[in-house]
Formats: sequence, C-alpha cells, structure tokens
Amino acid sequence: MRIVLLALTLALVGCKEIKTPDGNLPEDAIEIAEALSGTYKGAFDKRDATVEFSLEGNRPVVSFVDSDNVADVLGVNCNSSIGDLERVRIKEKKGLITAYFKFDDGDCEVLGKTVQFKFGKEGKLRLSILKEYILIYRPDPIPPVWIPLPDVPTRNERNYEQHPVYLEGKFKKQ
Repeated sequence: MRIVLLALTLALVGCKEIKTPDGNLPEDAIEIAEALSGTYKGAFDKRDATVEFSLEGNRPVVSFVDSDNVADVLGVNCNSSIGDLERVRIKEKKGLITAYFKFDDGDCEVLGKTVQFKFGKEGKLRLSILKEYILIYRPDPIPPVWIPLPDVPTRNERNYEQHPVYLEGKFKKQ
C-alpha cells in the first residue's frame, strides 16, 4: 500500500529520484547532466567562489575553488571534500534538478554528510550543507493550568524546537 501511495505521489508531482550507488548516472540522465555542465560563479558561506560541474563518462564531478584559490569548501585547513554522487531528484514540471553528493568535512565539524546542489532555471545553482541544529524556545500562546503529574514533560521541554542551520551559497552559470 505504501509503495502504491509513493508511486502515485511521485507521478502527480512529476518528481523522479535516481539513486546512484556507484556514483554513475544512468544513460537516460546523461543529457540532463551535460546541459548543467559548466562554470558557476557566486558565493558560498560569505566567500566568493567558483564551482565547476562536469562529466567524466557517466560520473558527475564537482570542483570548488574560492577567490583565495582555496579548494576547500569549508575553508582553509579543513581538508573537506566533495565525493561521489549519491542521488538525483528531478522535478520535471518545475524544471528543477537537485543532486546530492557525498561530503567529507575533514578536520572541521559539520553535521551534513552530503552537499546539496539545486540547479534551477536560468542557470542558477544553490549549494547547501547541514551545519548544525539549534534549539529555539517557543512559549505557549496561552499559559496552561498546571496540575503536576508524574512522568509528564515540563513546560520547557515541550516548547523547544530543533531547527537546522545550513551553510549556503548561490551561484550563476557563466
């Protein structure tokens, strides 16, 4: 039943996800990847940078260099690297392609183990890596009447929400 619902949802939304366990794209996705290949200029985490997206056979390859000629996504001395392609999501109606590459944070710590490349219309590219989660306190809109009960979460525990923080960048194809 769940598989049928998932297939129906994907059909209605026009979204297709392709997993690439070996890092290679299937033949039917090569043409899309070739159209995205090229040089993208912009900024990532407040640093001017250039991203090269290319194909070596069926394998998409990404390189990153900032304006100081540092090829490290997270910055100097982090030794971070972008690895093989994990999966691709294609939303045909909107013309959006999202590629997820393996990510090694090296000597710096971020939570994300993938880097997301979201290719949009007009040669736009957005890059994001999960940095951390922060807790945000949300007070109750109406103060509750408190009746102490055993094993019931306190007000403070209930009102904290976990929010992701991303390192992000915006690029434009040259």
